[in-house]
Amino acid sequence: MTQESKALIHLFHARTECKKNKYSQVEQDIQCKQIGIIGSGEISLGISQVSIEKDYKVILYENNLSRLHRDRTKIGQIYDNLIKQKRMTKWRWIEWKIYLFEINIFYRKQVDSIRSNLTFQSDFNHFQQCDLIIENTFDDLRFKEHIRQQLETILSNQYIFACQTACLSLNQLAKSTSYADRV
Repeated sequence: MTQESKALIHLFHARTECKKNKYSQVEQDIQCKQIGIIGSGEISLGISQVSIEKDYKVILYENNLSRLHRDRTKIGQIYDNLIKQKRMTKWRWIEWKIYLFEINIFYRKQVDSIRSNLTFQSDFNHFQQCDLIIENTFDDLRFKEHIRQQLETILSNQYIFACQTACLSLNQLAKSTSYADRV
C-alpha cells in the first residue's frame, strides 16, 4: 500500500468521524426555543439560516435599518436560489416532468415555513423570550458592554449569552455582566 493510499484512507476515516455528533446528549438537555442574534452580516445570516432550518425561532437585531433591510433581502435571495436549484426538499428522486408544478408549490410552502421562523428587529423589545443570545458585533468593549446592559434590563436571568470576538478577552467581557457564568 502506498503512502498516498494510506493518507487517503486516513482522511476518509477522519472525515467520517468528524461528521458524527459527539455532543448529541448535550443538545437534548438544553431547552432552547428562541434565539436572538445581535448584529448583521455574513456570520449572523449564516447562523440565522442554520437555526431557522432547524425550526428555531430567530430574531435578528440590527439598529441600522439599511443593514437590516439588506439582510432581509439577502436571506430572501438565498432561499429563492435554493428553490431554483431544487435543493429545498427531500423529494429529489421524483420524476421531475410529471410533478414539477406540485414540487414548486411544495418548495415555496417549505421556504415560507422556514422563513416564518425569522424576524428582523431594530430594538430589543422582542428578545424577552430568547433562551440564547448570540452577539456578533464589532470588537469594541464599551459597545458590547452597552448591549449587554440593555439586554439585562429586558431579559430574565434564564438565558445563555454567546459573544463573538476576535481580540477581546471573554473574562473581560463577562465582568461587565451580572451573569458572568452564562457568557
